[in-house]
Amino acid sequence: MLVPTILGNRALPRWALIYAGGPLLALIYCWNRNVEFKWPDLLGLSFLAFAMATLVWTPDPQLAVMALWHWASLAGLYLVGSRLNSL
Repeated sequence: MLVPTILGNRALPRWALIYAGGPLLALIYCWNRNVEFKWPDLLGLSFLAFAMATLVWTPDPQLAVMALWHWASLAGLYLVGSRLNSL
């Protein structure tokens, strides 16, 4: 299976786990907690909002949505990881 932004066959299971687990882990973590957003979180959310806005004028929507999902997955993992006391 060839995915344009993923290099090689060995990386595919790792990215598949991140793509599925990142947003799911962030939703589970934030479900019943009072999560305070700090300035790095708001900066990241503004980056994701700008990336969503650029979907309007992109020449290749499918690749753009995949790249946006990549950044959103990493943002979800960052959100959870930055709130933990110990990794």
